[in-house]
Amino acid sequence: DWHSDLNEPFINVSADFQETTTLAEAIRKHSVTDSLLLAWWDVSSRLDVLTDRNYPFSEHLSQPLILPAEWNPLRPVIRALETSFWGVNESQTKARAFEKFTQALLADESTGAALLRQITGAREDAFLILDLRDAYKLGSMYPERFAIGFRDFPKSNDIHGIAGRIKEWLNEEGYESYAIQPINKKTVRVYFLADQKSQNTLLAKLLPFTTSDPIQAGVLDLVYQKKHYWVYKLEPKLSTENSKISAQPLVNG
Repeated sequence: DWHSDLNEPFINVSADFQETTTLAEAIRKHSVTDSLLLAWWDVSSRLDVLTDRNYPFSEHLSQPLILPAEWNPLRPVIRALETSFWGVNESQTKARAFEKFTQALLADESTGAALLRQITGAREDAFLILDLRDAYKLGSMYPERFAIGFRDFPKSNDIHGIAGRIKEWLNEEGYESYAIQPINKKTVRVYFLADQKSQNTLLAKLLPFTTSDPIQAGVLDLVYQKKHYWVYKLEPKLSTENSKISAQPLVNG
């Protein structure tokens, strides 16, 4: 279970393995064999090992590749090393399918939900798994369409004190949409959305940003939430949503 010991996101950001095993237990309990679950490829690859369910994006797709700005000139070299190390099969079909998944997350609520159901072929046993870190991944892939940033704050025994410092900083910077995630015993990370367009995306609406209400999102049914994971059931409602979007599945399930 690879992880970075740096606080700064590096190469990739993902949940620790214990969180994922807890999620896997819930999936085995609340879904049936061969249910289809859409999740970011790194989460999917772990769950694919832990459960006998169907994960369309379980292969290593190397997206996004998160690097410090000063390393950008070396991006092609680092990507090649990553691809070689993980034995990535650069399938254009898989890459296009994953791109459609990310485009659905970038769309508005109704359009995005319809696109996700299109990907699954409107199956009744299909689910969407999200993690707050997915928002940062999405922003790293599409910075011009999903404006997200973060700032880390040291943890304190004075809960009200740290909350006050966070709110003061957010007010100074003018960020109204944010979500807080503990990183380790010493640090909490505040993710913030920098514009209204980002706040209106399906992904933002389904995650616990202050301008969202994922429990009452409406377009999808929340069926599980623990720590950083949010799991939604994709009910087949294509006929009442966007009639221009075909129900033809984009990923074989």
